[in-house]
Amino acid sequence: MFRSLLVKAVSAANSAVVPSVCARTIATTSQRFGGKVDPRTEDEIDADFIAYLGRKDIDGWQLRQTLQTIHLRDAIPDPNIITAVLKACRHQNDLPLAVRFLETVQLKCGPHKKVVWPWLVEQIKPTLTEMGVPTPEDLGYDKPELWLENVQFM
Repeated sequence: MFRSLLVKAVSAANSAVVPSVCARTIATTSQRFGGKVDPRTEDEIDADFIAYLGRKDIDGWQLRQTLQTIHLRDAIPDPNIITAVLKACRHQNDLPLAVRFLETVQLKCGPHKKVVWPWLVEQIKPTLTEMGVPTPEDLGYDKPELWLENVQFM
């Protein structure tokens, strides 16, 4: 008896609360939880990234945090930023991180990969050869691991 009374009271309380929560307008919610806008220009932000990655006292955690920040931006990184990342990875002696970053840049190219990615590789090729960093295509990462040719076309 007490249990059924308790269940009815809880369900009545929940149904009374839900409409008031749903009654908030979207404009109020978006204004309340909206992100702050960065007043700097894209060139200033890029220069800050390059300066931060060029520091000699940067450690592995700070490098990974910066790469995460770069990856979360809604843009393909500039070749100057990619070059700075490759040099910072070389300074940390972290080749896998450099290759993984190149993979994420390649993924960020999205549907324009056939146009943008070759241009980016062309721009950063001197740094890649200087640092000895292979591209994901050089390592075979552009094909699935168990990729085989179709036997019908052999």
